[in-house]
Amino acid sequence: MLRTLSLSLAALLALGTGSPSESQPKKVLTAPTYYIVAHGNFYGSNKELALKGASNLPPGSKFSVQLYDYIGNQSSMLSKQAWVVLDKSGLYEIELKAQPGKAFRERMVCSIDFDPHEVPQPESVRKIVGEKGEFLGNGRNPQVAMYSGENYSLSTLVYIP
Repeated sequence: MLRTLSLSLAALLALGTGSPSESQPKKVLTAPTYYIVAHGNFYGSNKELALKGASNLPPGSKFSVQLYDYIGNQSSMLSKQAWVVLDKSGLYEIELKAQPGKAFRERMVCSIDFDPHEVPQPESVRKIVGEKGEFLGNGRNPQVAMYSGENYSLSTLVYIP
């Protein structure tokens, strides 16, 4: 009996006492380039909409968020322009408010734009992304666009069902 108990105790010690998450090495997630992503749903409130997202832009990065009825010729901005200042977690949540006289509805498009040339950024952000956004991954990053004067922006469109 004592021998069985000793063998059982030895087997438990050999397996380790930590939980699986403690015994596995922490994996560092990386992305090949900068990104902005978001998700939101229309739940019937025609004046407010919550949007959650993530980005690996440097902490302190400031980007704009606005809702449109659609993207294209004669589209209309439905929300007041809102701003996200990214913290070091890289996650953000923002509550969008309807412009006076406008109402949210199903099937909207959210435009999220990081433009270091147009929107003043902290020095710590400019050192990383460049004064004109030239280090955002131009050429290979599908969210980067170049416009006049070799200025670069990072943007994404999010469908709000």
